[in-house]
Amino acid sequence: MADYRHFYVECRSADGWAVPGNFVPSPMAFESGYPRGEFSSAHPRCRWLDLFAIGGFVIEQPLFRLRPGPPDDRRGSALLRYLDNVHHYDFSKNESHLSWMPYEELFIDCWDTDTVIVIGAVAARHALLFGNGEQPFPAVELLAAGVEEEKLERVRNGWWTTQPVDMTFGPDRYYLSQLPPDREVGVTWRDTIAGFIGESHTAAFRALRRYGRDEDLRILSMWG
Repeated sequence: MADYRHFYVECRSADGWAVPGNFVPSPMAFESGYPRGEFSSAHPRCRWLDLFAIGGFVIEQPLFRLRPGPPDDRRGSALLRYLDNVHHYDFSKNESHLSWMPYEELFIDCWDTDTVIVIGAVAARHALLFGNGEQPFPAVELLAAGVEEEKLERVRNGWWTTQPVDMTFGPDRYYLSQLPPDREVGVTWRDTIAGFIGESHTAAFRALRRYGRDEDLRILSMWG
């Protein structure tokens, strides 16, 4: 069974950091029965995890940078009290890669407007529908061209990238012209951060604001 990435929330209090008293785990939480503040979890195949620099992995220009290890202020943390008995905090010696970040660094208000470039693969005969690679996903056009909805969703489940693929001219356009029409080719499009992460997980991150101000919340994350 694949390890999931778990996300926990803690709120600043007079005694340090604690799970909010009115905390309610979302349906996206994997271990919601434990009182440690888990609000969401993600299968390793969830490609939006690439937006985070997880622990000590090197990701070029990540949108969200998680600090490796536990936070300096450990007071009151139910998760860290639990981990004290089972976890080796030396990042290089533990595969769970505990990390954390201040909630305010998510810039959650920008998720509906700021965009990322996503890369996927389609048959060469459909690649020109993606134009210069910085347009919205051409769902209507692909359906009109005969792509089935199930296939459309598989295409849309792409990876985050930083470089668009321009099919309108240049080397990529020439390469495309040499391919058989059914050969799959990489194409890119723009999506909002919220769109790339997905409605359910986006809602789980946004819902944390019910527990306090952005500057009084922090997120911890680990594999397990």
